[in-house]
Amino acid sequence: MNKRNTLNEEIKRMKGLMVYQNGNYKNPILEQKEIPNKPVCEVVSHVGNFPVSVTTGSGAFKGFLDAVNQKIKGNPTLKKLSDKGIGLFVTEFSVKGGASNYYGGSVEPDVANDRKSNPPKGTYKHKKNSGNYKKNKQLAVDRANNVAKKLNSPGGLDTLKIKFKDGVLENAISKTEGVVVDTGGTTDKNRKKDKYKNTGQIVQILIKICYVPKTEITDECKEPEGGCPPEKPIWLKEPDCKCVAKKENPEDPKDPEDPKDPKDPEEPELPELFETCFDNSTIEVIYDGSGHSCNHAIYEIYANGYKLKRTGRDGVLYDYASLNNKKIMDNALIINSSKPGMGRRNVFKLTIDGDNKEFFNEDIIGKHDGKLVITAACKKTFRKNGIDLGPWKKKGGFDCHEGVGRIKLDIPSLNKRKEVEVSTPNKYDKVVKLHTFAACDILKKHSTDDGMTKKLFKWNKKNKTKNERGRKNKRKNKRNKN
Repeated sequence: MNKRNTLNEEIKRMKGLMVYQNGNYKNPILEQKEIPNKPVCEVVSHVGNFPVSVTTGSGAFKGFLDAVNQKIKGNPTLKKLSDKGIGLFVTEFSVKGGASNYYGGSVEPDVANDRKSNPPKGTYKHKKNSGNYKKNKQLAVDRANNVAKKLNSPGGLDTLKIKFKDGVLENAISKTEGVVVDTGGTTDKNRKKDKYKNTGQIVQILIKICYVPKTEITDECKEPEGGCPPEKPIWLKEPDCKCVAKKENPEDPKDPEDPKDPKDPEEPELPELFETCFDNSTIEVIYDGSGHSCNHAIYEIYANGYKLKRTGRDGVLYDYASLNNKKIMDNALIINSSKPGMGRRNVFKLTIDGDNKEFFNEDIIGKHDGKLVITAACKKTFRKNGIDLGPWKKKGGFDCHEGVGRIKLDIPSLNKRKEVEVSTPNKYDKVVKLHTFAACDILKKHSTDDGMTKKLFKWNKKNKTKNERGRKNKRKNKRNKN
């Protein structure tokens, strides 16, 4: 099997095969030069008092996210990338949990109250390697792992447009440490605070957040050996490096054969603008659990007419939102609410390469001149045997539960998060508008500044005209048949 040459090796080989003409190469050599970009990173260290059953809404969790956000804002480069919606990645991550005498009372600690030095000698009811010691240590590990997993869940680092690099989270969880902290042989609540200032039920987090720009490959234009023909002054035209007659005005290198001046601004590429605006956005449809469950709250959710998909808490892909159903077609994420176990959250993610990638189509995104219009339709709830429950009988004229839910929209590229109350539809299959978000103002602003408004949204007018023409033809054909 022949060995495949690299680009540079192939260029060098071609040099040896080139034909000389009057001692000169006929054409200059175009070489590719790689310019590596240095990673832009920030390290965040945080210690918080986390419960074992940690939630994204807990004070310690929010405190950690705030600390990360402040680090990003304090680094101009990272903030610029974050504001543009360019994803940041966790490249290094470690978690360490702490516990303090929850099981069995006085347990021999691993670390002193400062959480790092060796503990003082003392008399403890349960020594190391005892059953209660192991339980407390495992409690510390579980606490840390739960925080790590929550960071990778909706409401975690995704709210700051940060993702874990492949393998980083799994590696951290496999190496999670747990320690028993010296709090005087009692729980945090009962410790003598004047002597034991620090709590033991904590999680220490160390996280490195980076963005590594893509390596730039530039074409380096080199003059041929011996130079170009000496009959007239020359200049090298990039990127093909041809020997071309030099212009009278060296500051205006316009190719006479090319009617387009290289100084003219290039037209923006539409897909790039759309991706910048919408990629990594999330649409959340939420029921706060304040009412009751009635198993008649299934809704299809549309963004600019495109039916959204989401992953349920069982890991299966669904194309509807389940709000206050319980047991039947109940697959949304469970959230804390005034009534335990009643709250539900449906998270629809818009990513260019994800489950809703079809949304990133010019005709869908540009349908409302850059706005994001959310609509919904009430749908039937089906039992496992395939039989539907029928309409909601508690209120006449209603097929689905009356007016539950609210919507949250998070668009990372705009640093915008908006939450609105909505009244969900209650008639089967009737599509109703829930809210219009001015989500892509940046796109309209860009188009206006460049004088490109008509060009950006011209396909809408074409499609509209085409659809109207189609409807007229249908009516005409119908009349002819009659």
